[in-house]
Amino acid sequence: RFWFAFTLLARNNYTDAAANFVQYLQVAPNGPRAPEAQARLGMALVGMGQTRQGCSAFASLARRYPNAPRNVRDLAQREARAA
Repeated sequence: RFWFAFTLLARNNYTDAAANFVQYLQVAPNGPRAPEAQARLGMALVGMGQTRQGCSAFASLARRYPNAPRNVRDLAQREARAA
């Protein structure tokens, strides 16, 4: 599910990407790609024009996944600043 959502995001299909990232996070909230899915969910929401919700997803990454890889935390910070 994560990789499918990732490809939808790469194709700028933000609505479907967000829905699939949410599904992945519901099924595997502690899965190996969950922190990245949270960050990419924020990216999809911002792409849909839902900046407030996207920034909320970026902010919740640090709370939900305090041990997230550095590159994922950096991605969320960059995208939050850009939003």
